Amino acid sequence: MDRVEDCLLALADPGVSNSLSGDEKVLEALMEVSSFLTALSAKCSDSVRELCLEATTTQVALQNSMTCMSLLANTKFIESVSIFCSYVPVSLSEPVFFPNLHF
Repeated sequence: MDRVEDCLLALADPGVSNSLSGDEKVLEALMEVSSFLTALSAKCSDSVRELCLEATTTQVALQNSMTCMSLLANTKFIESVSIFCSYVPVSLSEPVFFPNLHF
């Protein structure tokens, strides 16, 4: 990072760009800054890629949990219906009264 700061200071010096050697220093400074920014953007891109992967993994885990909870709720509902149906008389020719059932 210190080298990049030196390069930026060299670019700001008005006496540097008045000669061919000054132009070479400016070119060198610009190339140094460019390579630093390229490396920094690659590192940032890698971090974003890792973050996207973690977000996708988390989303899949959440969807798996929701699916398991839905399956459990469906299983409990089916068990409740089967228990309820075991108390219902086979012949429904007469009305059936369930005192504990409130609608």
